[in-house]
Amino acid sequence: MYKSKIKNQKLKNNTYTIAVIGSHSALDVCRGAKDEGFKTLVIVEEGRDKTYADYFKSRGPSTSSGPTGCVDEVLYVDKFKDVLSVKIQNELKKRNCIFIPHRSFEVYVADYDAIEKDFKIPIFGNKFLLRSEERTEKVNQYDILKKAGIKYPKIFKLPKDIDRLVIVKVPEKARSFERAFFIADSHNSYKHESETLIKEGKITKRDLEICGKARGVWTKYMAQKRVFDTGLLSPTEQAELCQVVKNKVPDLEDLIQEYVDKYLY
Repeated sequence: MYKSKIKNQKLKNNTYTIAVIGSHSALDVCRGAKDEGFKTLVIVEEGRDKTYADYFKSRGPSTSSGPTGCVDEVLYVDKFKDVLSVKIQNELKKRNCIFIPHRSFEVYVADYDAIEKDFKIPIFGNKFLLRSEERTEKVNQYDILKKAGIKYPKIFKLPKDIDRLVIVKVPEKARSFERAFFIADSHNSYKHESETLIKEGKITKRDLEICGKARGVWTKYMAQKRVFDTGLLSPTEQAELCQVVKNKVPDLEDLIQEYVDKYLY
């Protein structure tokens, strides 16, 4: 009975196509979509397409294995931002697409107003929450955590207030959509570490000052796991594991090694 219900649901799912920008977690999205019986489409730029158009292209069963790959179709654009164009959105509508947003979608489009007003394709989730990822937004992820009653690390508004180990997050100079991290435990160590990164050309003084006006830049450091399990509570009210990702934030082992490198050699 249960298997029959699952089979029927997958047949219904096949009338929809899961669409995603060809970057970030696109392969994870497509693999999960295929497992649930959906068709998949990846939006790609010329020259950045082989992963999806060739290597992970969906293929039928062979003599030695079952079906392989997870990308049924690729849709080419000149720039990822073209996903907002009427032409591309019409192509997505023809395929009955449900769009899965990820961080690269936000970064390459780089226009939350346009995403909210002009992107008419159904999105899994709430597109009006995407901008809350930005710590510089008036209402951001910390407001959501606070309203939900979820604890988060103590935030320091000014470097002079730092009185314990904190982690500082600043946009990289070369890749503004990526963040540079450094650790400090006082105002003096903050000045030393930030000035070093500025001299090395990894961050800019301007970005450091801008981030200083945003909440959540200097947060109490908390020892973390090397990997994170991420998941969600699905519409069927079941907890689902989505992926396991490596944590880029320094853990306790990294801090010990950094101390050894700085002071013992």
